[in-house]
Amino acid sequence: MLNRDDQLTLNLIYLEIISSVTSIIGLILFILASNVAKDMILSSNNGQRNFRPSLNPDITTLVARSFLVISGVIVVGTVTTRLIQRNQQVLRNEPIQGTLIPITYITLGSWISLFGALIAIVGDYKRVQETPSSIPIY
Repeated sequence: MLNRDDQLTLNLIYLEIISSVTSIIGLILFILASNVAKDMILSSNNGQRNFRPSLNPDITTLVARSFLVISGVIVVGTVTTRLIQRNQQVLRNEPIQGTLIPITYITLGSWISLFGALIAIVGDYKRVQETPSSIPIY
């Protein structure tokens, strides 16, 4: 039977796996949006005026960024929980491996990254509202 800290750590690892898969889905969607945008440029330069892309690259980019934001929320939750867990271990005078400095930097960086993704998703949304078939530049 796992102790409480090990069970929490195992649950956080499962969440990190879910976050990674969510990020991969978002990145695949970014690749799809980029390929559609590339095809739009190439078709317009080849004189194909009636080219209709199968996906709207702006909307696909917005959806992709949404997956990355969801992944970021999961990451922030897991690293913040891990930092709290490590702090509680220190307060209980339990031995911990290393110091709190690395997890503190990881937590801070994860929060900053999430804020950046939230700002970017606002831009993606506004681009969809303004020009619903432009060629996205990330």
